Amino acid sequence: MNERGRGPDSVARFNRWAPSYDNDGVQKIFAPLHRTTLDWVAALTTGPTATRPAATGPPVLLDVGCGTGALLAAAASHLPGARLVGVDPAEEMTRIARRRLPAGAQVICAGADPLPFADGAVAVVVSTMAFNFWPRPAEGLREVARVLAPGGLVVIADLFAVGWLRTVAPVVGAGNRPRSRPAMGRLLADAGLRVVGWRAVSRRGPVPILHAVAATR
Repeated sequence: MNERGRGPDSVARFNRWAPSYDNDGVQKIFAPLHRTTLDWVAALTTGPTATRPAATGPPVLLDVGCGTGALLAAAASHLPGARLVGVDPAEEMTRIARRRLPAGAQVICAGADPLPFADGAVAVVVSTMAFNFWPRPAEGLREVARVLAPGGLVVIADLFAVGWLRTVAPVVGAGNRPRSRPAMGRLLADAGLRVVGWRAVSRRGPVPILHAVAATR
């Protein structure tokens, strides 16, 4: 039996949602979430303490759970020169993403497990508001580690049971079991990834609502 909010039923729901997804009220949250997450990715990959993936050619930015491609569209200005790639298990979402993204971007109908890429092919993996829907998060993170180049970066933004959210996240998460910081750290470590930081990436006024964790291979 699938966990609530995950698996084939969830994919079918996102396929039905796809035509109206970009006009939905959630975009008021997602658009600034994407910008804040990408700002952090840019700081982590270009600043004085940047990770240095051992890859040749244009760096590949992979969005796992890319939906209609909004984050990838925004990434063009945050990470110029990056090759933009997205995967999403909902075919209708990927159809819209392919139409919105520029030539050279690649969108594949696939989930996090397995990822359809060679070992060490990706410089940066980003996932926003998708991780809690992965059917097998431990296996998905191992796939992320596999496709990351040595020194590559992964940033996952979602609803985590962090700070004041520890008591309400299980309810707000609608059964998707948001993880605590220690639990997420263990999952990443078991996949061979090293946490380099946490950051609040979405706020309601001064109150942090969504957090992101960054890790490197």
